[in-house]
Amino acid sequence: MDADESVEFAVAAVEDLADRHLPEHVAAFEHVLATLQDQLAHAED
Repeated sequence: MDADESVEFAVAAVEDLADRHLPEHVAAFEHVLATLQDQLAHAED
């Protein structure tokens, strides 16, 4: 999975949260944050 795909995958998980429990929201946003931080770290190399 390339950088764009990993970010798109993480963000897609957030799009389906409307009817989910709060802990799932937290986990999805933590995943997005971790993915973006990873991509930023690679971009700085």
